[in-house]
Amino acid sequence: MLLAEGVRHPGRIKDLQRAGHAKPDQYEPDDKVRAFINVKNLNDDDYINNNFIVLCTTKGIIKKTSLEAYSRPRINGVNAITVREGDELLEARMTNGQHHIMLAVRSGRAIRFPEASVRPMGRTASGVRGIRLADEVTDFVVGMITVENKEKIFLLYLKKDMEKNLT
Repeated sequence: MLLAEGVRHPGRIKDLQRAGHAKPDQYEPDDKVRAFINVKNLNDDDYINNNFIVLCTTKGIIKKTSLEAYSRPRINGVNAITVREGDELLEARMTNGQHHIMLAVRSGRAIRFPEASVRPMGRTASGVRGIRLADEVTDFVVGMITVENKEKIFLLYLKKDMEKNLT
């Protein structure tokens, strides 16, 4: 489970109580859960060394970290990303290193690039720019997806019946 400020908390869905909180004193009242990632097995060395967690913030920062960095959870959580002031975690996805990453921003632009172009980083790194925002004040990332099949064609639907082909 990843929170908006970039902290990863261990736990199982069955352990969550009362409105998505594992323990009432473990979270701040304004914490927002941004992602749940279903991990097969954190004890399998081959699995954790060949899979990655890709994180994206609202300001267009992207980060890729080996799943191995999260294989030793702590009760109070571990930092998944250092989120800069005025930014927050938007999305998190698990990948195998061969995906394509797509980011879309409020101003209607989008970008698609191979995951291999983002180098793996440590847990406390803040990441690199995935997309440049049109305006730092009003523009923000609205979504991120990862796709394994690079042959897929995507359409980005915008307001006023406009569409954009993202091949």
